[in-house]
Amino acid sequence: MVRNIAMNKKRRKIAENLKGKRKYGAKLPLTLEQYKTIRKLIRGSKQNKYAARNLLLINFQLNSSFRASDILSLKIKDIFDNGRYLPEIWRKQQKTKDPNIIKITPVIIEDLNAAQLAYHDIFMPGYFNNPDLPLFPSKRKNNGKFKALDYSTYLYYLKGWIAEAGLNPDLYGTHSLRSAIPVDYYSQTGDLLTASHMFGHLSSATTQIYVNKVAKKKAADIRELYQFKD
Repeated sequence: MVRNIAMNKKRRKIAENLKGKRKYGAKLPLTLEQYKTIRKLIRGSKQNKYAARNLLLINFQLNSSFRASDILSLKIKDIFDNGRYLPEIWRKQQKTKDPNIIKITPVIIEDLNAAQLAYHDIFMPGYFNNPDLPLFPSKRKNNGKFKALDYSTYLYYLKGWIAEAGLNPDLYGTHSLRSAIPVDYYSQTGDLLTASHMFGHLSSATTQIYVNKVAKKKAADIRELYQFKD
């Protein structure tokens, strides 16, 4: 128990040191098992009253492969209308201006229902009935209205969860969720074109960068098997 407490403090310290320090370049994708581990960590945190929001946030990014900035800019009206969830969202990506789609699956709806209940208690009653409020609010307000969670804070949270999961936070970032499903799909099928569309890349050459990153990590892991000493 003492060792686990010390380890968690160390991981939180790593996350704090990384807050807001955005490092560009392709990051390793999270595997689906690592993603499940992070969800368990978020649910299990007794101090995390924003668990419902955070679970919805990572679920949206995993299942849409949108960039973090595109996800964080979503508003209630983009997903919820006249008391019901929209079946899908077409969204023009801020970076490429190319539209991409988010399917609102039953799994996402479960997280949306949990968030709707939590927002009612944490932020304000009937939060989801306010179309212009952010889908992923922070505790900060502007002119009395809740502001959207900013990228630096999201990165801070995510790096902390990654560290708590026992992974090196230097190798992962918000793109690790974005790339998880396209890279897994490519590894199983070899279908680079579809993986590229899943990312919303304008060129499959960009997708290849992520594929190569995974291949280099795999090569390093294999190399470990051949270590020996006299």
